Amino acid sequence: LEIHYAVANNSSQLIVGVRCSLQQILTVSARGRSHRMISELASVVMPGVHRGGSVGIKGTPLATAPLWLPKFSPTTGALFSRVTPTIIVSHRVVVQTKTKSDYVQDPFIKLPVTLYTLNPPPAATL
Repeated sequence: LEIHYAVANNSSQLIVGVRCSLQQILTVSARGRSHRMISELASVVMPGVHRGGSVGIKGTPLATAPLWLPKFSPTTGALFSRVTPTIIVSHRVVVQTKTKSDYVQDPFIKLPVTLYTLNPPPAATL
């Protein structure tokens, strides 16, 4: 999986790194209650951007973050998105910059993605 991104550092803070990750959100519902668990499947930290600098803007090439996905489990189907009456497995890509400031929240963006498989496991393993 490759994430292509652009960053414009218009702040007075140095961006020390850009963290890109793939998260899995598992929501289990039963008897009117639900429980949500978020786990990180893969992540990588890319180089930062100096004050006033940019990547992927004004003619500069986009940055590319390679994410190595974990091996797919054919028995659980844990790596692809699905919706059942009691279980929802969804995924999102999170891109977050990290500054050196303790007083400024690190900006981030969360983008929902859907992961597919060509050969889903049998319904009995759901």
